Amino acid sequence: MTYRFLLEAYADIAPSWAQHPILVGICGSEAHGTKLPPEDPHVTDDLDVFAVTVQPPAFYLGVSALGHARQDFNTNGHGLDITAHDARKFIGLLGKGNPNVHSWLWTPDVRYASVGAIPLLAARERLLSKRMFPALIGYATAQLHKMLQGERSGYMGAKRKELLRQYGYDIKDASHCIRLLHVGIHLAKSGELMVRLASEVADTVKAIKGGKWTVRQVEREAERLFAEFRSVEPMSQLRDQVPLSELDALCVAVIEAA
Repeated sequence: MTYRFLLEAYADIAPSWAQHPILVGICGSEAHGTKLPPEDPHVTDDLDVFAVTVQPPAFYLGVSALGHARQDFNTNGHGLDITAHDARKFIGLLGKGNPNVHSWLWTPDVRYASVGAIPLLAARERLLSKRMFPALIGYATAQLHKMLQGERSGYMGAKRKELLRQYGYDIKDASHCIRLLHVGIHLAKSGELMVRLASEVADTVKAIKGGKWTVRQVEREAERLFAEFRSVEPMSQLRDQVPLSELDALCVAVIEAA
């Protein structure tokens, strides 16, 4: 998808308050390097897009902020899946160690960045913290549980339901579990967030998504990776958390720049 077409598609879908993004890019399998070729019968991925927006000064300085309205929106199941956060909400999630939003600052697939995004991108390493580890472990555990139990919530296309019936477990949830564990291990070891997976990791994830692994193989690999994650997490050099004062200063810098 070209830069212009992506922004036009975003503008068509986004509500009025989110029409001024400062950062737009591709996330999901496209950014991870795990997207299956379109002719593969196991393909279930939409195009995942993220956006960080900044609103007019009145929203932050006036009464418009009361009730914390207009902070995020999502589309799902429309071929183009958009997740957008207002800058203040986005920075708050960064401070909580949400790995999904952190990945927006590390993706190699940024399609648009205004001057307002410069403080965010410049701070991406300082924003990492050990608060991300429980989130990564929690997400991976949840994906493993859903994979094994066949639990579904929210949108699930007919093709993915058919694959669930065919294999007896959700191969997409399984691939997410293994990917998240590799991301956590790499973060603990290197202090960097791996969005575009290393080639051997990407090959493993694609093999699972392609139905080439049995459920027992996935379980054994997850068990091995959970153990490695627990062994390397205590050695991480990341800060325990990002001070609130730094998050406040960053938020002000972003809004002023935008």
